[in-house]
Amino acid sequence: SVLGGVIGVKPNIYQIGYKMYKEPRYLSWLASIGKTGGQTFSTFESLFREALPETSALPDHRAVPVQTSRLLAGYGMGILNNKADNTALSFNYGFKGTHFHYDFLNFDLFANGKKMMPDLGYPDAMNEYVKEVYTWSTNTVSHNTVVVDDSRQPNNVPGKLHDFADGPFARTMDASSPTYPKATRYRRNLIMVDVNDKDSYVVDIFRVAGGKKHLYSLHGPPATVSTPDSKWIRQETGTLAGKDVEIGQVYDDKQLGVKDYDGSYRTYQGSGYQYLYNVDRLESGKSMVQYQHRDDASANLRIHLLPYQPQKVITADAYDKPRAKSHVVRYLMAQRESTDSLPLSSTFVGIMEPYSAKPYIRSCKLLEIKEGQGIIVEVDRENVIDVVISDSTNSKKKIQTHQIETDANHALVSLDRKGNLIRVFFSDGTYLRHKGRRFEAKPLEGVVTGINPKAGTAMVQFNGSPGLLAANISGKIAHFVSPYRSTVHPLASAKIDGNRVEIKMQDDLLVGKIRVDKVGESSLTTDTNLPFAPLYKGTTMLDNQFKTIGIVEEISKSELKLTDKPAVLPKKGEDVWLSNIGIGDKVLIKASFSWSKEN
Repeated sequence: SVLGGVIGVKPNIYQIGYKMYKEPRYLSWLASIGKTGGQTFSTFESLFREALPETSALPDHRAVPVQTSRLLAGYGMGILNNKADNTALSFNYGFKGTHFHYDFLNFDLFANGKKMMPDLGYPDAMNEYVKEVYTWSTNTVSHNTVVVDDSRQPNNVPGKLHDFADGPFARTMDASSPTYPKATRYRRNLIMVDVNDKDSYVVDIFRVAGGKKHLYSLHGPPATVSTPDSKWIRQETGTLAGKDVEIGQVYDDKQLGVKDYDGSYRTYQGSGYQYLYNVDRLESGKSMVQYQHRDDASANLRIHLLPYQPQKVITADAYDKPRAKSHVVRYLMAQRESTDSLPLSSTFVGIMEPYSAKPYIRSCKLLEIKEGQGIIVEVDRENVIDVVISDSTNSKKKIQTHQIETDANHALVSLDRKGNLIRVFFSDGTYLRHKGRRFEAKPLEGVVTGINPKAGTAMVQFNGSPGLLAANISGKIAHFVSPYRSTVHPLASAKIDGNRVEIKMQDDLLVGKIRVDKVGESSLTTDTNLPFAPLYKGTTMLDNQFKTIGIVEEISKSELKLTDKPAVLPKKGEDVWLSNIGIGDKVLIKASFSWSKEN
């Protein structure tokens, strides 16, 4: 739900599990919900078992140990966690199999034990004849992402991860999606910055090019909402869709909006703006909304919008579930519209500041770049100035205000009030200079010379020495590039022999198994269901002995076409495998770097 919480708190299952397996994590979880010792007997079934031992839960009543930032590359989702694991966000860019929403490049933010920028949860119903499911719940506008041309995202297609890096006090994720065909750019960079051992804030840079209208949509939890230091003008009637459009009215689809329509709503591709009511537009003051969670006065959030370009700032209410009306959620949006015949290009900048008792950001603003490209955000905290940098071109950037120069796409520089360095983080770049001090890191580039799909390993010939890769492999991401696509794998370990390295992935190389039905000159057909066919272009086809057959160039229904005629094709009835990488793929491990005055 929009409030979150543990799903399926059924002590009976874990009581039985502990009795059978004596797994201490089961007992710890039962302790966290108060179902051990004398409280064992909470169900009828438990009366016939012995009492469980008294025990203590993990710190903070955890069911599992502290988690780190992690990438679920095959699924297309990254999770950024601060080191205390009390601030985290999930960022989604991948192809979706089933039961999905049109929310590519959406993120959810968790802090202070609560969902602070939540997915709205399970819809009112999973029924295509229920209007609200497809016009709101699965629509783009209800999520934390960008709407192009007042229409939901039309395509379910794989996205691309550009960077993922986790440092001791900052971390970043950068991904794009081709979900809008008219958008030549649809790319988001999220940078999480630690304030102390508990608090972290997030800088969000969303770049969009194409179409005529862009709407950057963000929302908090069910909460008490305030907008200090600002003046707003209320739209007295209607919804964001218009003054004459009622809540829930299908105003932008002539067929689905007719009176007494009783067909399917699955084809709806409109805006969903008709569910946003109590519309206010910013007249003057700060573009900021403050949320105090309805279930916890110590769970607070401020969302700041920065004016990188002229934009209209809007707030509005919406129900999490338009039929059940369980909770009201307040949205903060920035809207831009093309003023000429040219496609619109927008960059939206937001800062999410979760806190418990007192806000820690005194002010935030954009800085000018002397040369180069990118977005520079200055965050002023009590005794620290954070300079957060986001770029997508690896241009050499000079920030005259703080005498910073870098070619990194993502960076953080923290300074004290006298301008002295406190810490430096950068990723997807080679250097960062502050005044006379220079920090450097080098990417690793090479080519795959062999694969062992069953073991999840690849042999890579690197250009030059891979140096300390084996000792610093944890958290590194390898990008594999072929003429047909790019893909990524998080790395688990490395064995170095000169400039040849055997790297082991954290996840699987094998991504498909197919039974051959018919064989052509350079293709085969199958009667195997291929629900993940959009992910298979560029994969390497292997025979049942895991020897290379060829590269998959195209998938058309049940036919897989190869780039070249293979020397040997499999026979009808045999199985072939698909490997996510293959011999000849280029390999890139992007550089990342962290330094702090304390360490």
